[in-house]
Amino acid sequence: MVGLERVARSLGYRMQGVHIRTLPFSSIRTPAVAWLLLVLAVGVHVADEALNDFLALYNLAVEFLRD
Repeated sequence: MVGLERVARSLGYRMQGVHIRTLPFSSIRTPAVAWLLLVLAVGVHVADEALNDFLALYNLAVEFLRD
């Protein structure tokens, strides 16, 4: 709990009688939002590559480079 108390104090909270549930969740939500946006961006990228037939171009380039 020492680490949690240090973080809470740096955020301006006193841990005496304060339960973890009363701390703000913005610091917990931020990584979740970042991961969600990352997954969404990768999904859009993969869908874009699939819809524009990227593999046909990629395979052609690989075959050309191999020869």
